[in-house]
Amino acid sequence: MRKIYEKYLIERKVPNYKVGSIIEYETFGGGIRVVKVTGKEDDIKNGRPGFSGDELNPKTLKPTGVDAWGYDYQIKRLVK
Repeated sequence: MRKIYEKYLIERKVPNYKVGSIIEYETFGGGIRVVKVTGKEDDIKNGRPGFSGDELNPKTLKPTGVDAWGYDYQIKRLVK
């Protein structure tokens, strides 16, 4: 079942984001995080494209001091 879900996520259209964008993404545990993108990579890990950034408080959009990264297919929406 996990492979089917991963295939669905990979085939899903990824929002057009760039360094400086604020995105919302789904963690592997099912949680949602908000991140200000500081890097966009063709190979963030395991040969897949992704992003790195600073986690933001979802209500205030202020930095929490936590670094984050994820695959492009985890992005749910472009916030800003």
